[in-house]
Amino acid sequence: MRDGEFRDREKNYLPWFTYPAIEAIKNWDLSEKRVFEYGAGFSTLFWASRVREVVSVEHNRAWYEKLVGIAPPNVRLILAPIDEIENPTDETLEQFKSYAGAIDGCFQIIVIDGYARSRVRYQCAETALSHLDANGLIILDNSDWLPASAMFLREAGLIEADFSGPVPGSNHSQTTSFFFTRQFSFPSAGRQPQMPIGGRPDNWEKGLEQKMLSERIPTR
Repeated sequence: MRDGEFRDREKNYLPWFTYPAIEAIKNWDLSEKRVFEYGAGFSTLFWASRVREVVSVEHNRAWYEKLVGIAPPNVRLILAPIDEIENPTDETLEQFKSYAGAIDGCFQIIVIDGYARSRVRYQCAETALSHLDANGLIILDNSDWLPASAMFLREAGLIEADFSGPVPGSNHSQTTSFFFTRQFSFPSAGRQPQMPIGGRPDNWEKGLEQKMLSERIPTR
């Protein structure tokens, strides 16, 4: 935070999600996954270090230009400008539509974050559904402030899991929600669940775990 960036103790970038949500993401092997983000940022760099491809749409030109200079090759950034004014005009309504409609193709992870005024995240949720892989999830950040968007995703048949807690660089707790498809099945990144930040290393089932691992049928 002293450098104006969200990083962990190993200097890895962190998304502006709750810490419980970040730890949940780290449980999965995402090396073959595609991510689409509404709202680019340090989260884009977090995903880029874990997935095959990240596509992010950003409404703020200055922030977009900053990220273009530091984004790795597996990141594609899209600029969809939005005039940040109090009362939407016909022009800004078209900008909202272009922002929500920037997604193209199929993704295993879709993140709804970024611009939040004028119910734009609800519009993004509506658009995202048809681009979500059958084995995937939608991440809705600040979901405790977006109950209608969360309700829409639940009623679309997705399974909701809420991760509430502190957030990097913030002095209050909030909620990041995951909405899973019924066919969700991401491979683990090793032992799952991994040891949490501040956890005590221990294993009450070491022998049983080793037995189960030795009996597991290898997958190709």
